Amino acid sequence: VSTGSNMYGGVLCAKTSDVLINNNGEVSISDNDFTSTKASNSNTYGGAVYVTGACTFSVSNNGSVDISDNSLTSKATAHGGAIDIGQLNSEENVLVWNANGNIMLSGNTASGSQARGGAMHAKSRGEISGTTGTLSFINNTASSSNSTAYGGAICLEGNGHIALKNNNIVDFKGNRS
Repeated sequence: VSTGSNMYGGVLCAKTSDVLINNNGEVSISDNDFTSTKASNSNTYGGAVYVTGACTFSVSNNGSVDISDNSLTSKATAHGGAIDIGQLNSEENVLVWNANGNIMLSGNTASGSQARGGAMHAKSRGEISGTTGTLSFINNTASSSNSTAYGGAICLEGNGHIALKNNNIVDFKGNRS
């Protein structure tokens, strides 16, 4: 729980260094709760992970990736219940997830006066490719106290672009905003 304004990354905030989660059997980022109790002008970014600047968020060559039950709560705008990829003025991919077994993003929640992306919010470019099992976005929620919620699973904004390509199975199920 934070009382500051404009809070970034409940578990991990990367503004100047890369995040590399590569060559593991299993990866789990789950059950994290990032809550800001500051006044209504305090935005929050990334319930579990926030990445921006000239950084790369690489999750590749892992057996399975489970990003579940993370929550981001704010009296202002909540950006990305689990993951927020901030603005980068470049055509390069900030999010690079390649050649993983299964990827599950489930039960993540962004909640605030405005909510953007129950599982993921992106203002930059990214690519999720080569998943050999199933890439799943299941039961993620963007919830707003002012009826302004975008993208139960993913919200893209500005230069946001997430390419899903060359994956075995892609499944969106039960996402709500």
